[in-house]
Amino acid sequence: MPPFTIRFRKFVSLNTTIRLRADQIHVSLSDLLEGAPEPVLRAIAHILLAKLYKKPIDPAQNHRYKRFATSAAVMRQTELTRSRRGNKRYLGPQGRYYNLEEVFESLNGRFFNGLMGRPQLTWSEALAKRLLGHYEPSSSAASLTAPQARATPSNTCSTTRCCTWYTQSK
Repeated sequence: MPPFTIRFRKFVSLNTTIRLRADQIHVSLSDLLEGAPEPVLRAIAHILLAKLYKKPIDPAQNHRYKRFATSAAVMRQTELTRSRRGNKRYLGPQGRYYNLEEVFESLNGRFFNGLMGRPQLTWSEALAKRLLGHYEPSSSAASLTAPQARATPSNTCSTTRCCTWYTQSK
């Protein structure tokens, strides 16, 4: 077995990585795992080594890690860390032709009787050809990346797609 280099890093969430480089195994664990119980750390080691060597993961080890990662306390800490360390820039709801907040309120009233809570709405800096946008639960922010919705005054199709996308991401 090659020698290991293991370190805790300030990831945005509960990330772990393992790499074999120059006959040495490099493991990076999220600093959120520093206080994890020993059986959970052993489960992570098993999972990472199994992935590195393309071996099957023991279901019991996988279950142990998933139970820890999805516990209320860990999920709360992960969301808090993600909101603190995340580096998203929000451009705001005002586009060249339309304001996303006004469009949201219109669609919310028309299709949901005003019952949907409004997330933070923003245009993304990136222009994408295939990805309409994404929703970030930790900050309750929805970012639109569709250049057609931003560039043309005909927004009926784009805003309907946005409304559908947002409701499906919840």
